[in-house]
Amino acid sequence: MDPLFYLFAIGSVLGYVLQAALLIRFARKMDGLSLSFYRNISFVVSLLPLLFGASLADIQGVLHYWPWLLTSGFTGGIYLALSFTALQYIAVSISSTLNKAISTITLALLGWLFLGQVLSVPHIILMSVILIGSVSLGIQRSSFPHLDSCSQVPSATLRWEVKTS
Repeated sequence: MDPLFYLFAIGSVLGYVLQAALLIRFARKMDGLSLSFYRNISFVVSLLPLLFGASLADIQGVLHYWPWLLTSGFTGGIYLALSFTALQYIAVSISSTLNKAISTITLALLGWLFLGQVLSVPHIILMSVILIGSVSLGIQRSSFPHLDSCSQVPSATLRWEVKTS
């Protein structure tokens, strides 16, 4: 495989991490739905110039997939809103761990259901270990003063914490 591929792959991961780190500041100041809307609009605006290089036939060829693209955009927006909202209440590392674990397991199950990619017993066991580890990490109570003083914690969360204490 071409070394340039690995350079681009690593660069895209680092760019995505940098973007996430910059967005966390805003995720703690505003609601997740607004932030996901602003992020997606900026994404559309930044990619819009790519259409100038596409032919009319290419653009018309994509129109056939609009229902899927709209569904993907809608579900992606919901995902971002929930993810940004979670950053207001839990630490970045725990949120990221839960996010990646749930995404990986969900994709594996969808691949199993829709693409016929059967999982072996060791795969299922290891995914269970990942999920159990992520959930146990998430329920551990750590001291994060910048999150503990959050005044936007829903009342249901407060009732749950009082009952378990």
